[in-house]
Amino acid sequence: MSNALTLYAIETEMLELVMLRDELAAEVRVTPEDEAERQASIGVINEHIERYIAREIQKADNLAGFVRECEARSEVMRGEATRAGRLAKMWKDRADHVKERAAEVLAMQIDPQFIIDAKPNTVLKRIAGKTSELKLVKSTDGVDEPIDMSLLPEEMQVVNVSMSLVAWRALMEDAGYPGDSWRKWESINSIEPNKRAILAALKQRVPCVHPPSDPDGKACGECGGSGLQQNHVPGARLKHGVHVRIS
Repeated sequence: MSNALTLYAIETEMLELVMLRDELAAEVRVTPEDEAERQASIGVINEHIERYIAREIQKADNLAGFVRECEARSEVMRGEATRAGRLAKMWKDRADHVKERAAEVLAMQIDPQFIIDAKPNTVLKRIAGKTSELKLVKSTDGVDEPIDMSLLPEEMQVVNVSMSLVAWRALMEDAGYPGDSWRKWESINSIEPNKRAILAALKQRVPCVHPPSDPDGKACGECGGSGLQQNHVPGARLKHGVHVRIS
C-alpha cells in the first residue's frame, strides 16, 4: 500500500487550517490596522495547527501521510514549473529571433552612416500596418564580440586576482598604498577585456592619418574629409546595434 494519502484521505481539519493560513499569508493589507489584524489571524491559525499536531503526534500515519502528500504535490508542481519555464523560454526565443531578423532586414534599407551617427533610442525607420507598427531603433553602442585578446592592448585588459589578505596588504604597501583593504584573494583567476575602457576608446574621434581627399577630389573613406576618424583598438570593434520595437 502506498504511504502517500489522497487528497480525500488527508485530515480535513489540518488541510483546512493550512489552506486558510496560506490564503491569509498571501493577502496584502493597506492600513496598519488591517495588517495587524491579518498577522493576529495567522497567529491564531498557527496555534490551532500546533494544537492539532500535539493532539495527533502519536498517530504517526496521519501526520506522515499529510507531509508526504504535500511533498509529492510539491515535486509535481516543480516539474510543471520547469516544463512551463522551458516552454516560456522557447516562445520568447522565437519572438526574439524574428525581431532580430526583422531588424537586419530593415537595417539593410538604411544608409549605414545614418545608423552610426544616430543617437541611442533614435527611431530610424517605421513600418506601419493596420493595427501595428514596426520601429527600427538605434541601440546603445557596444563592443562587438568576439574580442581578439591576442591583439588587445594590455591597458584594455583586466586581471581577476585572488590572494590572501596578508599578501594583498603587502602588495599594496609595496605599491605605495595603505594595506587597508578588505579584499581577500588567493590566485590569478582570469584575464578579461575591460569593455568599458574599450568602448570609451572606440567612441573617440582622433585625427585622421589619411589626406582629406585623394588626387581625384574624392573624400577620405575614414573621415569623410573632416580630418577626424573613429578611433581604432586592436582586437576590438565598435558595434552599432539596432533593434525592432512593436507597437
